[in-house]
Amino acid sequence: MSTLYDRIIWACNKRGVTPSLMCDTIGIRRAFVSELKTREEGVVSYGKIAAIANYLRVSTDFLIFGEDNNGLTVDERDVLDAYRSAPEADKETVRFMLRNYMPIDLNSEKVRLA
Repeated sequence: MSTLYDRIIWACNKRGVTPSLMCDTIGIRRAFVSELKTREEGVVSYGKIAAIANYLRVSTDFLIFGEDNNGLTVDERDVLDAYRSAPEADKETVRFMLRNYMPIDLNSEKVRLA
């Protein structure tokens, strides 16, 4: 994925949305994405990049540079977002289910959460 256009299309496909739906939802012109495909270089406002990244649940670093400094995939980010919004009882259930995959603090019987 070498261009901003390629990364947006990939993220749209990963999220199961069309570029047109994304544009309509965040309030940018539908032609914006098509124009990225034919544009060799140019300036795109950070506001648009941030809105697209937020909607597609990817980082702005991923859209701009093709890499995500936090190292999370779209699926991992979705899981983390769901975990963060879950009630505490559900979080405890998730921690219990994943206990064998989590780092263990050798000084304690408790699982260390990163």
